Amino acid sequence: MSEFIDKIANYILEDEIFADFKFRKKDCCLIKKTPEKTLKVKLKNWSSHEDNALIIMPIYSVRFNVLHKWFEKFSKKSISDQRDNYTIGFDGEMLGKYNEYRLSPEKDFDSVINTLKEDVTSTAKSVFTKYARLDDLYESLILPVLNEQAEFPDIGADWIFKYLALAKLTHPTSYTNVKQTILQHTHKMHDRGEPNISLYYDNIHLILESLENEF
Repeated sequence: MSEFIDKIANYILEDEIFADFKFRKKDCCLIKKTPEKTLKVKLKNWSSHEDNALIIMPIYSVRFNVLHKWFEKFSKKSISDQRDNYTIGFDGEMLGKYNEYRLSPEKDFDSVINTLKEDVTSTAKSVFTKYARLDDLYESLILPVLNEQAEFPDIGADWIFKYLALAKLTHPTSYTNVKQTILQHTHKMHDRGEPNISLYYDNIHLILESLENEF
């Protein structure tokens, strides 16, 4: 099955959009790293118990290192998990695309793998273009909340510090407003017992002081 994945990954990598990408076998992903960011298509996969076909679910993600690096000293995750964490990511369903691809050497293999390659290529291009800049992230993740068109996430904690760093870097004049809005939301999450918030809640002002000194 490993050789099967290798062939599929290398076939996708033939497209020019992936010219500077490599296939990282340990987590089955097409990846491109620069000092500023990491672009990745993870080929999440498993075998079907019904017909032993290989099922692939592509996950598309972008990581801006500046939003994560400063937080490493506070994170409760392992350093490897922290450094492999993405800024924003999607599966196909989240993007209104096909989500899973069933590949079997005995059945419609060529047709399915060609569809997989076409879909992965076009979707990766769309995601990597739409979130090419930090400003693109701000307009997608924060501005809709400020305009009362969306809400902040209601679980987790890492997003809080990522969003605050994003606001400080891209829209410093709006940072205080964003900070107040996020902290109000954070207090509500803590009051209802969100476990991830409790990991950082007592030190949140120390973390924010570090962020504000950093940027």
